[in-house]
Amino acid sequence: MRRGLLRGLRDRRGVAALEFVLILPVLTLIMITTADLGNALQQSIRLETAARAGAQYAFSYPSDTTGITDQVRNSLTGWPVGTGITIPTPTLRCVCPGNASVTCANEDVCTVTTQQFITVSVTRSHTPLLLTPFTTLQGRAEVRLR
Repeated sequence: MRRGLLRGLRDRRGVAALEFVLILPVLTLIMITTADLGNALQQSIRLETAARAGAQYAFSYPSDTTGITDQVRNSLTGWPVGTGITIPTPTLRCVCPGNASVTCANEDVCTVTTQQFITVSVTRSHTPLLLTPFTTLQGRAEVRLR
């Protein structure tokens, strides 16, 4: 009995298969998480590009909020309309030089020319596969009008 037990402890057959079975779940988890992070990053880049397209349109037509929103939506071709994409109304922000924010209706407060900025943003809900902490992805662009 003792000899059979010692012989079984020295036998190395099947060790590689056992190690593979033990490490397989860890490798699978790492691969799925990496793929999910890559997918979220790719979607974030697309959202950022769409927001930039809207900001570029806003540079020429700052008061056309519908056109800005349409430009963002048209930049997101390939994503169906009901996929959790939200495009808020672009916001106009006025600043006196020196970073003093003022209302755009009250621009005369500044001693020099008021700077105007328009911010375009777009968000999309994200359903992670496993462990990715991102539930909402966002693209944002801001352009100075004057």
